[in-house]
Amino acid sequence: MRHLVKDPATFNATIGVWLDGPLDIVRMRWAVQTALRRHEIFRTRFHEDGKWTGEPVQSVFKNTRAIFEDVTVADSEAALIGFRELEHHEYDLEAGDTVKVVDFHWSDHEHFFVVGYHHTITDGQSYELFMREISKLYDGETMDSPPQYADFSVRQRKDLDEGRMDNDMSYWESIYATLPPVLPLMPLSQTTTRSEATAWEYHEGSVLLDPLIADRVRDCSRKHKADPIHFFLAAFQTLLTCHSGDTDFSIGLSEMNRESLDDLATLGFLINLLPLRLKCTIESTFAEIIDEAKSQVRGALMQSKVPFDVLLQRLNIPRASTHAPLFQAAFDYRQGWYMTGLAIDDCLADDMSAGQSQSVDFGTAKFKDLVMSRSRNANDIALEVVKPPTGKTKITLKLQTSIYAEEDVMPLLKSYSEGRRYQRSDLKPWH
Repeated sequence: MRHLVKDPATFNATIGVWLDGPLDIVRMRWAVQTALRRHEIFRTRFHEDGKWTGEPVQSVFKNTRAIFEDVTVADSEAALIGFRELEHHEYDLEAGDTVKVVDFHWSDHEHFFVVGYHHTITDGQSYELFMREISKLYDGETMDSPPQYADFSVRQRKDLDEGRMDNDMSYWESIYATLPPVLPLMPLSQTTTRSEATAWEYHEGSVLLDPLIADRVRDCSRKHKADPIHFFLAAFQTLLTCHSGDTDFSIGLSEMNRESLDDLATLGFLINLLPLRLKCTIESTFAEIIDEAKSQVRGALMQSKVPFDVLLQRLNIPRASTHAPLFQAAFDYRQGWYMTGLAIDDCLADDMSAGQSQSVDFGTAKFKDLVMSRSRNANDIALEVVKPPTGKTKITLKLQTSIYAEEDVMPLLKSYSEGRRYQRSDLKPWH
């Protein structure tokens, strides 16, 4: 994928945590380096097997190439400049340069702790695990040896080769026996045709959901024996249909892909993408659209073992520089502050949400706030719904800059968040 775009920072993720309180730099350096050494994914390089097949392979170093850096800066503004520089760092996957950990500090009790990484090596859930591990090591806790990403990869490959993914693959092949067309450009687009994108950039905007609307979402979801994720997804489908005129398209859903306790403790890029096939007609009521969203989400989660890239190969769908493969709209529903993906089981979701609500502290250095820059992708449009443990639900809409203008974001976001088209589920949202 990195050969499809010119900007090497496209797949970078950079997350900074503001800390208030004294931090023992020597102890912090030990905790970070210990955490990096514990996980093979931070000691991995990605290169071609030139000796045999020329295919991409992973090799694990004995020691990590990453080092903890502590940098003295003038103030918080200077720390943010350092953060922006890390956002654009060019990681060298072949050399094993895949992660950066820096503590910017401008007084004994003011710190900005930043972790940057290439998205090839890890996902958002792994970042959260990594931070909690550093915190425990900093506090002197002893820890068992962790499961390794290579073991997950070997098990996943074995499941594929020995046919344990066949039922899941059959499900997706039946869903995509015929392929949906590429998502039409909405009338507000700056262009009428797609062109090769040399960089993936987004215009984005966010709103906090009005508590009255949040109550309606909850009540409507309960009425239809659905969860809020199904409501928000159905509303997104309605928005796309109203503005594109298309009634048959796919929306990509992020899924944690962590089925076992070992998976939950594994650091690496485990996240999978599920291409939901969503259909409706101009006669569909919003209640019917919710039911369809619920059915598709549940079916996809029950058949979620097949890696997205393997599915693309089986369906013979190549990657292109003009649009994302199979789906051009993405939906991400997160409970908690940082969590990527969703949990299948309600009890697990509650446990994870509660865990995510706990801020990460390092001794007497306490969590204050967060700055996050996520990796980018080729989707035309992306919607993120973040439901924190307390406070208002945050909705973020992103539009690809090569297709849409910055001034298009807020009208679409307002149309989505105010929900006039789906205030009554018994009505047809198109009228």
